[in-house]
Amino acid sequence: MQLARSRITDLSPTLAALAAPAILPTLLRLEDSLILVNGAHGISKSTTLAAIIDKINWHQQRHILTLEDPI
Repeated sequence: MQLARSRITDLSPTLAALAAPAILPTLLRLEDSLILVNGAHGISKSTTLAAIIDKINWHQQRHILTLEDPI
């Protein structure tokens, strides 16, 4: 099966550019998982989510659900 290889945007940062923890790419390959990205206002949570979603979209065929406060 050929995976769709489309990027969210050409401006999306990579996880490496964000200095994400080295374990994160491994966690993104798990079959069943829940990843919480939380923190104070203005610390790039949405940017981190964009990088995570871009990584998953680029390498896997998965369903992704995101929720942002306020729900």
